[in-house]
Amino acid sequence: MPTQDERLTALEKYVTENIDDIKHNETMLLGLAFSHQQDIRQMSQRLETVQTRLGTVETTLNEHTTILNQHTALLTQILERLPKNP
Repeated sequence: MPTQDERLTALEKYVTENIDDIKHNETMLLGLAFSHQQDIRQMSQRLETVQTRLGTVETTLNEHTTILNQHTALLTQILERLPKNP
């Protein structure tokens, strides 16, 4: 049977190794968290760019829709003036 000193030494070694593992894992997690923070910031900036571009596309599409509606109205007026039988 191990002596009190041997048991205490083994326990200290076990605790020290586990604390080192915990510190290592904590450092890795902090690195991952920092990396993810940067990725999220970049995605947020890209999303803002996409939203701006989408707003521009929507505006342009609305302008084209207005022009098409005007052309449709004009064509309807022209067709109404043409004789029914060619």
